[in-house]
Amino acid sequence: MQERRRNILIGLFVLGGLLCLGILVLLFGAFPNVVSGRTYRVSVYFTTPVDDLPVETDVFMLGKRIGQVSEVAWRSGQPSEGVEAALRIESNVRIPSNAGAEFREASLGFGRPRVQIVVPMGTAAPGYLPANGQATLFGKSVGPFDQIVPKETGATLERTASQIGKLAEALTPAARDVHDLLKTTPVDQVDAGQTIGNLSSAIQRMDATLRHVNDVIGDPQVKGDLVATIGNVRAASEQLKGAIADIEHFASAARRTAEGAKEIPADVKQTLADLRGRVDTVARGIITNSDNLNKILVGLSSTVEGINQGEGTLGHLAKDNRLYEALVLTAQRLAMTMGDLQALVKSWQAEGVKIESMKLR
Repeated sequence: MQERRRNILIGLFVLGGLLCLGILVLLFGAFPNVVSGRTYRVSVYFTTPVDDLPVETDVFMLGKRIGQVSEVAWRSGQPSEGVEAALRIESNVRIPSNAGAEFREASLGFGRPRVQIVVPMGTAAPGYLPANGQATLFGKSVGPFDQIVPKETGATLERTASQIGKLAEALTPAARDVHDLLKTTPVDQVDAGQTIGNLSSAIQRMDATLRHVNDVIGDPQVKGDLVATIGNVRAASEQLKGAIADIEHFASAARRTAEGAKEIPADVKQTLADLRGRVDTVARGIITNSDNLNKILVGLSSTVEGINQGEGTLGHLAKDNRLYEALVLTAQRLAMTMGDLQALVKSWQAEGVKIESMKLR
């Protein structure tokens, strides 16, 4: 009794496994091929390199599965000719003659690859591919990136990358100049003329200057002098305020004096007028004397300039060394003559010769 029960359970388990296998066959779309087997061959020649195109890859057209890849080989047996894939298409499906084929790889490693029959939308096909096994399509391989990014967007990205590359190439000289401007340059090399100063050397000079200023300002004696100077400036400002107040007071007094001048008597006004006339006369005389003095100074300047240039007697005397030497020689000879004359007079006196002076009448 127990053995019979065990056999029944085993049978039920086997039937369940077969049922699951059938369901899987239906899900993977192999049921029509298994049952009927009515398909026809379509050859696809890929004009671009194809990677990992396995047999039994599903074939889709407009979102519907229509067959599988039955064979993958090199075209004409030559790898350089490309890849040829044989498709088994269901007999009840007709492919437009203007269609193409694409092998789409798994997107980013997920899902399964597929062969997509691409039918141009909005364009009527002149006919259909023959179902006698001689039909041929040309296809290409589409990578995962091309599946995610549209073709137009990919072209735009390529143009953008090319333009960025050109921009980077154009900015390379400017980047080098900026590097030369910012690179560390010792100040002593700049001072020695070994290199050209840049922003780094300028910052170093500024830093050194600030350190010197800090050293000077940080000196207690300088701080004391600075505080005293600020105090003197404050005192001077207070004095300036007082002076401004005095000036305002003086201006107010002058204004009152001017207003009171309207009542000055006629004789005082006449005296002021005479005084103004005399002041004008004295001023004109001073101006005239200044002009004459200016002419005298101009003439004296011209004379001095002529003497400096060696013009006239004084100029020759100042510039000609020969005249100076002649005067010196004449003075020496005159001194010798005077000495001889004194000696002669002394000899006469010694001999008793009397010399009387001559008087002019």
